[in-house]
Amino acid sequence: MISTKLTTINNAQEFNIQNTEINELVKRRTANNTIFGKLEISIPRIKRSNGMMKDKDNIIAGFLLDNSESMAGLKLEYAINTIRKFIEVIHAEQKSSKMNESLKIRPWIYLITFNSRATVVIPFQEITDETIPSINTLLDKIQAQGSTDYGAGFEKQTQVLEDIIKTITEPTT
Repeated sequence: MISTKLTTINNAQEFNIQNTEINELVKRRTANNTIFGKLEISIPRIKRSNGMMKDKDNIIAGFLLDNSESMAGLKLEYAINTIRKFIEVIHAEQKSSKMNESLKIRPWIYLITFNSRATVVIPFQEITDETIPSINTLLDKIQAQGSTDYGAGFEKQTQVLEDIIKTITEPTT
């Protein structure tokens, strides 16, 4: 199972991150008493029934985004930018030789927004050099509207996941 951990760090706090590259990034990002948010995503290697690791695993990142009027302004902007950053980071890591040595993945994404109704904004697709521009265009079009209907969002997500599960032929996280 993928696990996530969100940490907010400022210069007054002590932090100890094992990866020295990330440690330097945090130091740069927290200079001048700025706050730095860090989202850690851990993707474990999956052992197959035969005990072997697969060369490449599909990883699906599904987002359910509240875009109701209560999210208008910076809240919605930050949420959308978090999705953009996730796409940027997972794609860069996928292409990096470091990840290719330790964990080969094929990242996929879908995004559902919900307010008074739920809409599939980014249909299920692989994150590639070719798809990122169209994904960003779709993210640009998201606006706050309507009231919050969590039920509509969860129902739409159930439908999308049922459709995705029907198409999966390879091991997927």
